[in-house]
Amino acid sequence: MLHDQGLSLHLWVEACNTIVYLQNISPHQILKMSTPEEYFLGKKLYVTHFRIFGSSFYCHVTKDAWKNIEPIPELGIFMG
Repeated sequence: MLHDQGLSLHLWVEACNTIVYLQNISPHQILKMSTPEEYFLGKKLYVTHFRIFGSSFYCHVTKDAWKNIEPIPELGIFMG
């Protein structure tokens, strides 16, 4: 994941956390190809909160941190 997005290797902890989260909510053969949440709670899993690892986004900057000359949004990298 880090290599595909061209990110630095010091972000390996965030990549590991994302991989473990995705494995924990993935379908399992033992549970008849359903996720643990679907199996135990009987609810369908919503994945609308998923984003692409390493994608760019703009951070919200509060009004008290604004400066007149600088642009308002700050660019960041999504890690999880």
